[in-house]
Amino acid sequence: MKYKYALNLLNINHYNQLSDKIQLHAGVEEMLSTFADNNLNQIILSAFKTNEITKYARKFSIEHYFEDILGTQNIVMESKTVRGRRYMQEHGFVPEQTVYIGDTVHDYDTACGLGVDCILFSGGQQSPRLLQQCGLPVYDNFVDIENAICFRDRLILFGDNP
Repeated sequence: MKYKYALNLLNINHYNQLSDKIQLHAGVEEMLSTFADNNLNQIILSAFKTNEITKYARKFSIEHYFEDILGTQNIVMESKTVRGRRYMQEHGFVPEQTVYIGDTVHDYDTACGLGVDCILFSGGQQSPRLLQQCGLPVYDNFVDIENAICFRDRLILFGDNP
């Protein structure tokens, strides 16, 4: 598999109520570092507001791994698919060299809309059983996700949903 973007790094379910308890998933920083060492471009493509995602990336000292954080800018949300497609076109990234890492069926749908490969993580918002209905392998840790990435890819998209 070829992957370029990875998404959904933070366990942010119910973040408004639990924001002080949000933690980075085990293995994420090591994975991001490996991707950076292999010159993979990494962005976050999120349904959250950009300033919220940036705040968490800074909190966990991982902001420097990302070229961009593509969250929402205003109340009238533009879809992740539209924002991701525009970003890929503007920066010359091709779907064949891009992977989307997410934890929801919506992340899978976004990856399909972008025409990119998708990796699903079971430790996020939706159950492994639900994610398996997408017909893809579902990974339960970031070490296995890192091992599934083809380092010939150039772009890793990380996604999350509220």
